[in-house]
Amino acid sequence: MQKLLPLFLLLCFIPKVWAQTYFDFTVDNNLASSEGIIEVKLNYNLKDYAPEEFRVRPKVAVGEIYIWDYATNSWIYGFSNWNKLPTLTENTRVKLANVTEKTQLYFQLLDTNGFMYETPKRDIWPFAYKHDYFTRLNAGITTGATTDEEVTISTADEQAISYPLPSPNVARDYLWLGLGAFVATSVASFLYFRFKDNAKIQQ
Repeated sequence: MQKLLPLFLLLCFIPKVWAQTYFDFTVDNNLASSEGIIEVKLNYNLKDYAPEEFRVRPKVAVGEIYIWDYATNSWIYGFSNWNKLPTLTENTRVKLANVTEKTQLYFQLLDTNGFMYETPKRDIWPFAYKHDYFTRLNAGITTGATTDEEVTISTADEQAISYPLPSPNVARDYLWLGLGAFVATSVASFLYFRFKDNAKIQQ
Protein backbone atom coordinates (compact mmCIF):
# COMPACT_ATOMS: atom_id res chain seq x y z
CA MET A 1 0.00 0.00 0.00
CA GLN A 2 2.85 2.38 0.82
CA LYS A 3 4.28 1.90 -2.66
CA LEU A 4 1.05 3.25 -4.15
CA LEU A 5 1.30 6.50 -2.15
CA PRO A 6 3.61 8.32 -4.64
CA LEU A 7 1.25 7.47 -7.49
CA PHE A 8 -1.70 8.80 -5.48
CA LEU A 9 0.17 12.04 -4.76
CA LEU A 10 0.98 12.43 -8.43
CA LEU A 11 -2.69 12.15 -9.40
CA CYS A 12 -3.58 14.75 -6.77
CA PHE A 13 -0.96 17.30 -7.81
CA ILE A 14 -1.29 17.10 -11.61
CA PRO A 15 -4.56 19.16 -11.75
CA LYS A 16 -3.04 21.85 -9.52
CA VAL A 17 0.15 22.10 -11.56
CA TRP A 18 -1.76 22.56 -14.82
CA ALA A 19 -4.41 24.87 -13.38
CA GLN A 20 -3.82 28.48 -14.41
CA THR A 21 -5.69 31.51 -13.13
CA TYR A 22 -5.14 34.70 -15.09
CA PHE A 23 -6.60 38.17 -15.51
CA ASP A 24 -6.70 40.82 -18.21
CA PHE A 25 -8.93 43.75 -19.09
CA THR A 26 -10.16 45.96 -21.90
CA VAL A 27 -11.54 49.50 -21.88
CA ASP A 28 -14.39 50.96 -23.90
CA ASN A 29 -12.33 54.09 -24.50
CA ASN A 30 -8.77 54.69 -23.36
CA LEU A 31 -9.53 58.41 -23.17
CA ALA A 32 -11.18 59.26 -19.85
CA SER A 33 -14.43 61.21 -19.81
CA SER A 34 -14.52 64.82 -18.62
CA GLU A 35 -15.22 63.41 -15.12
CA GLY A 36 -12.15 61.17 -15.37
CA ILE A 37 -14.16 57.95 -15.72
CA ILE A 38 -13.17 54.93 -17.81
CA GLU A 39 -15.42 51.90 -18.27
CA VAL A 40 -13.55 48.62 -17.82
CA LYS A 41 -14.29 44.98 -18.60
CA LEU A 42 -12.24 42.51 -16.61
CA ASN A 43 -11.45 39.28 -18.42
CA TYR A 44 -10.43 36.32 -16.32
CA ASN A 45 -10.10 32.57 -16.13
CA LEU A 46 -10.56 31.21 -12.62
CA LYS A 47 -9.40 27.78 -11.49
CA ASP A 48 -10.88 26.49 -8.22
CA TYR A 49 -11.99 30.01 -7.31
CA ALA A 50 -15.16 32.10 -7.35
CA PRO A 51 -15.14 35.81 -8.31
CA GLU A 52 -16.12 36.89 -4.81
CA GLU A 53 -12.88 35.36 -3.49
CA PHE A 54 -10.88 38.18 -5.14
CA ARG A 55 -10.41 41.82 -4.22
CA VAL A 56 -9.58 44.27 -7.01
CA ARG A 57 -7.16 47.19 -6.77
CA PRO A 58 -6.76 49.64 -9.71
CA LYS A 59 -3.31 51.11 -10.28
CA VAL A 60 -1.94 53.93 -12.42
CA ALA A 61 1.68 54.82 -13.07
CA VAL A 62 0.98 58.53 -12.51
CA GLY A 63 -1.65 60.19 -10.35
CA GLU A 64 -4.46 58.71 -8.27
CA ILE A 65 -7.36 56.41 -9.08
CA TYR A 66 -10.68 55.23 -7.67
CA ILE A 67 -12.76 52.14 -8.43
CA TRP A 68 -16.54 51.87 -8.34
CA ASP A 69 -18.01 49.51 -5.75
CA TYR A 70 -21.41 48.26 -6.91
CA ALA A 71 -22.11 46.77 -3.48
CA THR A 72 -22.01 50.19 -1.78
CA ASN A 73 -22.63 52.39 -4.84
CA SER A 74 -19.58 54.47 -4.03
CA TRP A 75 -16.06 55.23 -5.22
CA ILE A 76 -13.27 53.45 -3.34
CA TYR A 77 -9.81 54.96 -3.26
CA GLY A 78 -7.29 52.75 -5.02
CA PHE A 79 -4.84 52.85 -2.10
CA SER A 80 -7.43 51.69 0.44
CA ASN A 81 -6.89 48.55 2.50
CA TRP A 82 -7.62 45.33 0.65
CA ASN A 83 -10.67 44.56 2.78
CA LYS A 84 -12.25 47.85 1.68
CA LEU A 85 -11.77 47.25 -2.05
CA PRO A 86 -14.56 45.71 -4.14
CA THR A 87 -14.72 42.05 -5.07
CA LEU A 88 -14.20 40.88 -8.63
CA THR A 89 -16.92 41.66 -11.20
CA GLU A 90 -16.77 41.41 -14.96
CA ASN A 91 -17.71 45.05 -15.52
CA THR A 92 -16.43 47.92 -13.46
CA ARG A 93 -15.29 51.52 -13.82
CA VAL A 94 -12.39 53.60 -12.59
CA LYS A 95 -12.00 57.30 -12.01
CA LEU A 96 -8.76 59.22 -12.49
CA ALA A 97 -7.66 62.03 -10.20
CA ASN A 98 -4.66 64.36 -10.54
CA VAL A 99 -3.72 62.75 -13.84
CA THR A 100 -2.66 65.32 -16.44
CA GLU A 101 -0.66 63.20 -18.84
CA LYS A 102 -0.63 59.83 -20.49
CA THR A 103 -0.31 57.02 -17.97
CA GLN A 104 -0.76 53.26 -17.70
CA LEU A 105 -3.68 51.51 -16.08
CA TYR A 106 -3.54 48.02 -14.61
CA PHE A 107 -5.12 45.98 -11.82
CA GLN A 108 -3.90 43.91 -8.92
CA LEU A 109 -6.08 41.11 -7.56
CA LEU A 110 -5.72 39.37 -4.21
CA ASP A 111 -7.35 36.01 -3.49
CA THR A 112 -8.45 34.69 -0.12
CA ASN A 113 -5.27 32.62 0.17
CA GLY A 114 -3.08 35.70 -0.05
CA PHE A 115 -1.83 35.19 -3.61
CA MET A 116 -1.64 38.32 -5.76
CA TYR A 117 -2.19 38.58 -9.50
CA GLU A 118 -1.54 41.48 -11.87
CA THR A 119 -3.03 42.31 -15.25
CA PRO A 120 -1.10 43.64 -18.24
CA LYS A 121 -0.87 47.44 -18.50
CA ARG A 122 -2.87 49.61 -20.91
CA ASP A 123 -2.11 53.17 -22.00
CA ILE A 124 -4.80 55.68 -21.07
CA TRP A 125 -5.19 59.46 -21.37
CA PRO A 126 -6.99 61.93 -19.11
CA PHE A 127 -9.59 64.18 -20.73
CA ALA A 128 -7.41 67.21 -19.96
CA TYR A 129 -4.61 65.78 -22.07
CA LYS A 130 -6.81 65.74 -25.17
CA HIS A 131 -7.97 69.30 -24.54
CA ASP A 132 -4.40 70.50 -23.97
CA TYR A 133 -3.14 68.69 -27.07
CA PHE A 134 -5.70 70.25 -29.39
CA THR A 135 -5.16 73.66 -27.80
CA ARG A 136 -1.45 73.44 -28.58
CA LEU A 137 -2.18 72.00 -32.02
CA ASN A 138 -4.52 74.88 -32.89
CA ALA A 139 -1.99 77.36 -31.56
CA GLY A 140 0.64 75.83 -33.84
CA ILE A 141 -1.68 76.08 -36.85
CA THR A 142 -2.48 79.72 -36.05
CA THR A 143 1.17 80.71 -35.77
CA GLY A 144 2.27 78.52 -38.65
CA ALA A 145 4.47 76.43 -36.37
CA THR A 146 4.78 72.71 -36.91
CA THR A 147 4.91 69.96 -34.34
CA ASP A 148 6.18 66.43 -34.49
CA GLU A 149 4.13 65.36 -31.48
CA GLU A 150 1.51 62.76 -32.18
CA VAL A 151 -1.09 61.16 -29.99
CA THR A 152 -3.20 58.11 -30.74
CA ILE A 153 -6.45 57.88 -28.84
CA SER A 154 -8.54 54.92 -29.92
CA THR A 155 -12.22 54.50 -29.20
CA ALA A 156 -11.67 50.86 -28.25
CA ASP A 157 -8.66 49.01 -26.97
CA GLU A 158 -8.76 46.44 -29.76
CA GLN A 159 -5.15 45.45 -29.24
CA ALA A 160 -5.82 44.09 -25.76
CA ILE A 161 -5.34 40.34 -25.91
CA SER A 162 -5.84 38.08 -22.93
CA TYR A 163 -2.95 35.81 -22.10
CA PRO A 164 -1.89 33.79 -19.06
CA LEU A 165 0.10 35.80 -16.57
CA PRO A 166 3.15 34.37 -14.84
CA SER A 167 2.34 32.61 -11.62
CA PRO A 168 1.77 35.24 -8.91
CA ASN A 169 4.26 33.81 -6.47
CA VAL A 170 7.76 32.70 -7.44
CA ALA A 171 8.19 30.79 -4.20
CA ARG A 172 5.04 28.85 -4.95
CA ASP A 173 6.42 28.01 -8.41
CA TYR A 174 9.52 26.49 -6.88
CA LEU A 175 7.36 24.63 -4.38
CA TRP A 176 5.35 23.03 -7.18
CA LEU A 177 8.57 22.27 -9.05
CA GLY A 178 10.04 20.60 -6.00
CA LEU A 179 6.87 18.63 -5.36
CA GLY A 180 6.75 17.56 -9.00
CA ALA A 181 10.35 16.37 -8.83
CA PHE A 182 9.64 14.52 -5.60
CA VAL A 183 6.55 12.82 -7.02
CA ALA A 184 8.33 11.89 -10.25
CA THR A 185 11.23 10.40 -8.29
CA SER A 186 8.86 8.50 -6.01
CA VAL A 187 6.93 7.07 -8.94
CA ALA A 188 10.15 6.04 -10.67
CA SER A 189 11.37 4.38 -7.49
CA PHE A 190 8.06 2.61 -7.06
CA LEU A 191 8.13 1.24 -10.60
CA TYR A 192 11.77 0.22 -10.27
CA PHE A 193 11.25 -1.80 -7.08
CA ARG A 194 7.97 -3.20 -8.41
CA PHE A 195 9.66 -4.58 -11.52
CA LYS A 196 12.62 -5.72 -9.42
CA ASP A 197 10.31 -7.66 -7.05
CA ASN A 198 8.51 -9.23 -10.03
CA ALA A 199 11.85 -10.29 -11.52
CA LYS A 200 12.84 -11.96 -8.26
CA ILE A 201 9.51 -13.79 -8.09
CA GLN A 202 9.90 -15.04 -11.65
CA GLN A 203 13.39 -16.35 -10.84
